[in-house]
Amino acid sequence: EKIFGHPSISIIGKPAAEVYFSLFIPPIESPVPLVDNVLWSERRLRADKPVWVSSKITRFTTRDYNGVNNHYMDVTRDITIAKRERKALEQNQHMINRILEASPNIVFLFNLKQKRVSFIIPNQEQILTKAVERIFTQSSSPLIEIHPDDLPRIENNLANLPNIQTHKVTTIDFRIRPIEAKNWQWMLIREAVFHRNKAGEIDVIIGVCEDITEQKTIEIQLEQHLQSERFLSSLSNQLLRIDDSLGNNEILSEAVAGAANQVRLVL
Repeated sequence: EKIFGHPSISIIGKPAAEVYFSLFIPPIESPVPLVDNVLWSERRLRADKPVWVSSKITRFTTRDYNGVNNHYMDVTRDITIAKRERKALEQNQHMINRILEASPNIVFLFNLKQKRVSFIIPNQEQILTKAVERIFTQSSSPLIEIHPDDLPRIENNLANLPNIQTHKVTTIDFRIRPIEAKNWQWMLIREAVFHRNKAGEIDVIIGVCEDITEQKTIEIQLEQHLQSERFLSSLSNQLLRIDDSLGNNEILSEAVAGAANQVRLVL
């Protein structure tokens, strides 16, 4: 009565097809198409506000002097809140999938015990996929190579994967290139715990791999520029101190300043 909004006495003893099946959108078919005399379904009630119920209709028969009679028993449960939450979750999941599909990055899972990589969101750039497989499975690939200077950090990262704290994200960057290429590409991988087994041990890691070559190139150029500036500043101070001892401060200072400006123009 609380779910349907009217007293049960108003429909007791009346044909179900007339007073009950029509309460739903769409109405329940009559006769009810059952499998093994049971029908499971989720239905919306005809009501001012959206009300969803789960329904289990069971058919049983009786015999009397009129012959065989079909009877139906429906066990109904209000699932409106659960239905609303499920719809919101599906919408959020759809939005997340759209964002991931539009991302140039790779999203993957790594099973620590099986040493197996599976890709949630692959990428058209084959080198990113190959980089992830090469790093985590430690497989040898005839297509790509890792910069020798980065190998110790990669091995240390793999060794520490079982110790990542929940809700913490770790990162590692490294250089990789196709065998036939001359230039190295910088990759960045972010890792986090995806699943723990019953013993609390990490068995699956989720990761995101992205190409940061352009960003890294800018960082390296900026650092080189700053180093050059510091070198020139130090050189100017040293020459000025030498000049002070020689008593030709003004002339030498102008020469140093001119030389520094020329170096800056070259840089």
